[in-house]
Amino acid sequence: MADGIKSDRFAEVSLSDWLTHVPPEMVRQTLNISAETLSKFPVNRPGFTPV
Repeated sequence: MADGIKSDRFAEVSLSDWLTHVPPEMVRQTLNISAETLSKFPVNRPGFTPV
């Protein structure tokens, strides 16, 4: 197994969080999608359960 990141802090940034905190036009240009497609993306944070 690779060494990975050595830090005592873990931060998760979900796609949903990114989508809601970045200007919509930037998201559209970055992902090369239409406004209609972007409007179908979830805007709430999905549940996360570690295994």
